[in-house]
Amino acid sequence: MIYWVTGSITTSVRLYSEGFSKAQRELGILSIPTKVPTACVWFPHEIRYVPEYFLREKYHNLLQNSHMKQGGHFAALEEPKLLAEDIFSAIKLMLDQKST
Repeated sequence: MIYWVTGSITTSVRLYSEGFSKAQRELGILSIPTKVPTACVWFPHEIRYVPEYFLREKYHNLLQNSHMKQGGHFAALEEPKLLAEDIFSAIKLMLDQKST
């Protein structure tokens, strides 16, 4: 409602529009490998899901791929403790990897 009332709905959906567009897919950005340490967390009521094998094709250093039992698109508001624990877990893995 805030987006509609403030007249900012267009900017709020721009990223979704661009991310799902044919032009974006044709760029092949998702196929460019990334070697940076990466972690991913999935909440069951999220808008979009990407299988782990797709993630591993893109993120060659995927350290963590967590699946939560509850929560959705606004996980930071819905399940802040779960999200924070997962972030701290990922950071620990990244620091451990860096020290080796």
